[in-house]
Amino acid sequence: MSNIKRVIYIVLGTLFLVLGAIGVVLPLLPTTPFWLLTCWFYIRSSEKLYNKAMANPYFGAYVKSFLVDKSIPVRIKFISVGMLWTTIAISTFS
Repeated sequence: MSNIKRVIYIVLGTLFLVLGAIGVVLPLLPTTPFWLLTCWFYIRSSEKLYNKAMANPYFGAYVKSFLVDKSIPVRIKFISVGMLWTTIAISTFS
């Protein structure tokens, strides 16, 4: 892999990492897809960054779960839908 392609993958992986982190507090921005993209770019550019992302105590377990089970845990689905409806209710009544 050329160095330019590697650097582009690292930059894109980091961008998706940041977007995924923002998605934790903004209910309209999904976290898991961005973390999956982060891992996809990191595994193709830097094994060290990939391992660091997967070792993250907050998000690593969810990504591993998605990669193994091909699903998001039910608890996280309930939290996501609840936050979405809360945001809709706040924006509707304010």
